[in-house]
Parts: sequence; C-alpha cells; structure tokens
Amino acid sequence: MAEAGGALSVYRNWFQDYSAERISAELETHGFVVRSLWSDMAGTPFSADSEWIGVVAQPAASQPQ
Repeated sequence: MAEAGGALSVYRNWFQDYSAERISAELETHGFVVRSLWSDMAGTPFSADSEWIGVVAQPAASQPQ
C-alpha cells in the first residue's frame, strides 16, 4: 500500500474458516486434545451458528491421567 508521502506498507491478512468438527480434527491430527469450544473468547457457550470459535486445547502428551 502506498501511503501519503510515498512510504510503502505491506499488510498481510489471512483468515481461515473452520467448522467445530474441522478445527477439532486438525488439532487432534497435530497432537492436541480439544477440551472445549466456545462461541467467542469471552466464554459464551458454543453454538454451531456462531461466527467465531474459541478453542481450548492442550498437547495430548500433557493430558491428566
């Protein structure tokens, strides 16, 4: 992007859309266990029609026994 005064700035935005099933499978494939899903990062209970997914996950190796 060319800004006033001739300075150039580069902005990179990347968004990926996931369903709850897809993000859970992706994380599990890479060694994580999904502990909970939320509709945001403020603790709203998960709803499939939410625009956002908050995920609580941890490495599978650190699971409580």
